[in-house]
Amino acid sequence: MGALMVSVGLLVGLFLVGIEAETLIGSFSTLQHSLAGEVSAINEGLLVVRNFRYDGAGPAAYFWGDTTSETPTRQGFRLLDANGSCGISKLAAGNGMDTPYVEMPAGVKVSDLRSISVWCEDFDANFGDVVVSVGSLDPATGLVCSEGTAVRNCEPLSERFQVTWSLQDADMIEITLTARIGAEEYMGFGISGLPNRTTMVGSDVAIAYAFPNGSFSVEDFYMSSREQCSQGLGVCP
Repeated sequence: MGALMVSVGLLVGLFLVGIEAETLIGSFSTLQHSLAGEVSAINEGLLVVRNFRYDGAGPAAYFWGDTTSETPTRQGFRLLDANGSCGISKLAAGNGMDTPYVEMPAGVKVSDLRSISVWCEDFDANFGDVVVSVGSLDPATGLVCSEGTAVRNCEPLSERFQVTWSLQDADMIEITLTARIGAEEYMGFGISGLPNRTTMVGSDVAIAYAFPNGSFSVEDFYMSSREQCSQGLGVCP
């Protein structure tokens, strides 16, 4: 994981998470609300649901884990939707092409689970589930739902990008952009070059890269033009 924290009127953090191998757990059964999706484990703290479909109509539906039963029960607990509210607000709809990442709450590992479901707390209703039977996995990494998320603003930019922000004091905002990227990909965050509208020229941007050997690098750019760096001209680190 690479990180940069710089103070430029904002406190900006860039966090990169490398793409890891996945262990297939299985597919959700479809019991209610058109639920579907294939569930895989990335590590002990993180799941991914591919081709997620759900109509969003449950009044209090969440990703749900149970460590005691292969059939979901009310004794289970919320899992944390890292693309959305981290388990604070009800689960949003999925159109069959969405890929939510799902984190374990504190003290729980994926290998502890016996079932995963989408569960409605208001009606004790199981919309669909999958039995979990996996051995020990790699330690938890790449988690974005941490203690204190409830008081932070959170906005998913895509299935692989999420930005959160919170007011630190009257003169400081902390912004964190988290991305799940592979080798030779990059992510960035910057402050507009003008105070009253979004513009690239004149902006100050932090760019984070992932390399094939698993290392990361973060560099700061002043966007003096729209041209890429070449022989010292254009936008250079």
